[in-house]
Amino acid sequence: MYLMWLGYRNVLRNRRRSILMLFGLSIGTALLIFGMGWVRGYFTTVYRNIIDFDTGHIQVYHPTFLEEEVRTPLEYSIEDYHEWRSRLASLPGVAVTAGRIEVPARLSWRGRQVYVRLRGIDPPEEARLTTIEGAVVEGAFLEGVSGLLLGKELADRLGVGVGDPIAVRVMDRYGVENVDVFPVQGLFSFGYPVMDRNMAFMDLESLQRLLDIGDGVTHLVIRLESSLPLEKGFLLVSSTLEGTPYRAYRWEEFAKALVAAVQADSGSFVVFLVILFILTGANILNSFSMSVYERTREFATLRAIGMRRATLQGMILSEASVLAVAGTILGWILSAGVVWYLSTQGLDVSKYLPSDLPMPFGTRFYGDYRWYDFLIAGGFTFLLSWLAAVLPSRRASRLVIAEALREVR
Repeated sequence: MYLMWLGYRNVLRNRRRSILMLFGLSIGTALLIFGMGWVRGYFTTVYRNIIDFDTGHIQVYHPTFLEEEVRTPLEYSIEDYHEWRSRLASLPGVAVTAGRIEVPARLSWRGRQVYVRLRGIDPPEEARLTTIEGAVVEGAFLEGVSGLLLGKELADRLGVGVGDPIAVRVMDRYGVENVDVFPVQGLFSFGYPVMDRNMAFMDLESLQRLLDIGDGVTHLVIRLESSLPLEKGFLLVSSTLEGTPYRAYRWEEFAKALVAAVQADSGSFVVFLVILFILTGANILNSFSMSVYERTREFATLRAIGMRRATLQGMILSEASVLAVAGTILGWILSAGVVWYLSTQGLDVSKYLPSDLPMPFGTRFYGDYRWYDFLIAGGFTFLLSWLAAVLPSRRASRLVIAEALREVR
């Protein structure tokens, strides 16, 4: 206890040196916190965006439909959509359940034709499930009306605008090509070329009628409450489907290319964090080494008047402990504002993203910070500070007193 008090007094006595040390330690701690949340934020931002505007958390299919998806086997659709929607939506922790139909289609307008992936959606439920309603840039969303939503780039390829009637051709469940005309109700832009160029949306009832599948859908998409972990939600839905021909799948099953691309980036982020930790550690080690070196004569004088080696070494380590604790707390304070802003407000990155970005990054980047990031950064700073002081303290305690006192400053 005496040594800690002595270390504390020495920190206050050498104010200039202590301020410089505190500055280095606090900046290092803040950078570590910032770096960990920034890297984690990249993964969660990308994953959250794909969940928000396309996959939801869980999807329900007939397994045979997925196995033969290329030919769109509508005979393996999910029957009685409204009954299943009510049943799954009533599960605890389930926020939204929406039905979809996804089939290939051919759109025609004044001699022009394009092949698209046509998705039938339940407008009021889809608006709660995904961000599609907010992506409409011209016209209006489908809720309450019958019609089409087209990607802005797709509409430009066809040369159509809001209000234009488009012929839609699809193969029904019996292999018969059906055609009907629907007006363009709105144009959307996700900023994600895969969807903006190749996807069209139609209200679910119109597509059910066109495909002659009654109240059937090709799959159900489920969004969970934030309070329910994905794994628990998946098990809950799976248990509800037991004894039926349907099966639940996690969202990663429908975003394999995206997940693989993000995981491929994980190596570079690990390298970034390792470099950040090494630089922080090198800065701490250098700071303590220089501090001990500059006080050689002071330590020699203390030894000359009778201070024991163990006491001198303990005093230096206690100073390191005091500085490490103070630097950690100051680093927490410095990083708190940045952590709050990146977690809640995010950064507008729309100006810096390429137009052909092969993943749905969205327009804002959010950091993903956890309470234990502060503990990890603080623990690393404290431990490394203490370890960085061990070798210099041992060297100081073994000084040859006469030689040290002869050094000219």
